Amino acid sequence: MNNSLLLPHSIENIEDSIRLDAVSIQSEIEVDGVKIVWREWGSGSPLVLLHGGSGSWNHWVKNIAFLVKHGKRVIIPDLPGFGESGIPIKTFKDYADADDLPKLLDIAFTKIINNEPYQLVGFSFGSLVAAMMASQYPKNILKLILVGGAGLGIVPKKKFIIKNWIAEDSLENRRATAISNIKELLLFSPTSIDELAIHIHCKNLDQDRMKKRCLAKTDIVKIALKNIVCPVYGIWGDQDVLCTTQFDQVQEALRQASNFRGLNLIQNAGHWAQYENAHDFNQIMLACLDE
Repeated sequence: MNNSLLLPHSIENIEDSIRLDAVSIQSEIEVDGVKIVWREWGSGSPLVLLHGGSGSWNHWVKNIAFLVKHGKRVIIPDLPGFGESGIPIKTFKDYADADDLPKLLDIAFTKIINNEPYQLVGFSFGSLVAAMMASQYPKNILKLILVGGAGLGIVPKKKFIIKNWIAEDSLENRRATAISNIKELLLFSPTSIDELAIHIHCKNLDQDRMKKRCLAKTDIVKIALKNIVCPVYGIWGDQDVLCTTQFDQVQEALRQASNFRGLNLIQNAGHWAQYENAHDFNQIMLACLDE
């Protein structure tokens, strides 16, 4: 089924995002006892997008229609531990993290995409998973794009404070805390914190069951990049609080990949660059995908 003709022309509010979700093809698969739910749009060349921590498919809400209209079959799972997917069953440690997901997703994508080659994009926490997949299960991955990537061993110079959202005792206080955290971590301009961004963040926080993840603060991606042979690209918001003024270190880390193709900065955008400056982000990512 080609659902591209039913896509909203743009995503400006909550109602538009609901329409986008409604025209997706929604499916689920079970791998090693873990339910993985995914959505897809379009019928072109396979493109897999992995969302960030405390996120779900909707981290890409402003990018999907554009990519579909440019010939991509956009496939977005809710990563295990987030959204509507299940959480990995632990054997050796009592909490799940990014390193528990590559095998599950490789098996899932082999079935979902029928063993076809695909391009892979990971945002933030999803960049850890994507990099480990490209390192450990490279067979069908044509290209890797890291967006606001974590796990590069970079310690932020700018201090930011993330408040405990779960501890709040009312919906009003939870909303206020969510807005504060969006401002601190995700979006650069206060005017970017609209009702859609707040809705997405609050909904995703409610479904976050991978609470103790900590690999993002290590250099696990920098290490994985040394084993990745496919083309690697980086896209960051130039105001990303996790590495503002440290993009020389980001580029140095990405150069660990033997086929590193370049670091692209999205102007006036924070960590969630694909949402805050979707127009520029979409153009740059399409250029990377089609190069």
